[in-house]
Amino acid sequence: MDAAMNRWIWRAALGMLVGCGAQDAEMSVCANEEAAPDRVPTHIPPDWERLIPGSAANTGERSSSDDANESSVGIREHIQVWDCLDLTWWTPAEPRKVVQIWADETECQLFERSVVELYDCDSHDGVDDLYRDIDGDGFYPSEGDCNDVNDRVSPESVEICDELDNDCDGQVDEGLDCEDIEALDGGM
Repeated sequence: MDAAMNRWIWRAALGMLVGCGAQDAEMSVCANEEAAPDRVPTHIPPDWERLIPGSAANTGERSSSDDANESSVGIREHIQVWDCLDLTWWTPAEPRKVVQIWADETECQLFERSVVELYDCDSHDGVDDLYRDIDGDGFYPSEGDCNDVNDRVSPESVEICDELDNDCDGQVDEGLDCEDIEALDGGM
């Protein structure tokens, strides 16, 4: 057998050993994993939740994708939000926006850590806003934003001649004379 063939066989065998060891190590990590405690003791389903793959969670990337099966590295997060939950079990006992963030650095099923953030009801504070208000116009789709990728479209926008439903009332360019140059320029 020549030297090149020996090197190829050695590399192939080493690759198989490393591959098997990596799978065994990952399986043993997942076998011993413990879930972080659920810090929001309620049976009320969250108003919004999303699984954020590691790469998006680490960069703060805004994404409208619900594809939670992406393979990525880094810290992955599972965010759950109750927009106005009655916190009878909390001190002070009052309705609040509750954001529970689960985090993990492995590909295992369970999450290692969880934290809870509290805000005023229906506020746009919290890590969830980065993912819920994609266009950054101050409105979530659940609050009437009919196009969350265009910041010129929201329930409080003024209708202008642009063939869009700017104010999310179901009508396009209503009440405007779009042949008028001032209406085309947005009234300027």
